[in-house]
Amino acid sequence: MGYESSILAVAEVTPELADAWDAMAAGRGPQADVYDSHAWLSSWWDTTGTEAAGRLRIPAVLDGDRPVGLLPLVSLSSGRWEFAGRGGGRMRYRPVLATEQPDPEVLGLLAEQVARAGARDLALPRMPGRDPATDLLADALGQAGFRVARRERSSDCLALVAGDWEEHRRRFGGYEKSVKRFANRLRPLWDVTLDEHGPEDQAGLEEGYRLFAGVHTHSWKKPLTPAMRTQALELLRRSGPRGWPRVYVLRVAGVPA
Repeated sequence: MGYESSILAVAEVTPELADAWDAMAAGRGPQADVYDSHAWLSSWWDTTGTEAAGRLRIPAVLDGDRPVGLLPLVSLSSGRWEFAGRGGGRMRYRPVLATEQPDPEVLGLLAEQVARAGARDLALPRMPGRDPATDLLADALGQAGFRVARRERSSDCLALVAGDWEEHRRRFGGYEKSVKRFANRLRPLWDVTLDEHGPEDQAGLEEGYRLFAGVHTHSWKKPLTPAMRTQALELLRRSGPRGWPRVYVLRVAGVPA
């Protein structure tokens, strides 16, 4: 029995599919990304992306009842589609797959579904060059009749973590020394503490985020918009049961810094 493919709407995403979707995003090894999760996307379409929710189209490839590939998109018009997540602070976009190494057949079926739906102009920005799915999806879209134009316009400042915490500290030894130097200057003057709010404590996560937003407001950055706060709190609520989020609060003399 081979794969089956279709295009889903938001209303067709059942709780069972949402659970499987999150497991897919978390199971991609070094390519695992919160932006690929149902937890992130649903927090976006329920808050920041409410106007786009009705136009959300999700090409899906299933192996029986198990999803193996998803490509969440928004239909701007009958022929113009784009990535899902605009306005939600999304930093990367890629197909949602079930394995670290992508299956070309799955990507081909996703591309076919987009073409059959009548999309002629497809905007997929910020696709990571280090993800092998990026090249394969571009090839699949070309096979489906799309003319693919690719430009590298930005870079992702991500540090891949190998080994345990001690190994990670040794890898970034210069940064470790810099942190120790500043901490040694602070501690004789003020009490310095670091509090962790973990995933099982929903109230603690929300309180940690409230403190973060307050520090953010007093920083050189612009204050977070109400929509950004609402989306982030919704993401913490949805991802907490998955064991994903942590909020760390650094305090100097008891004041969040």
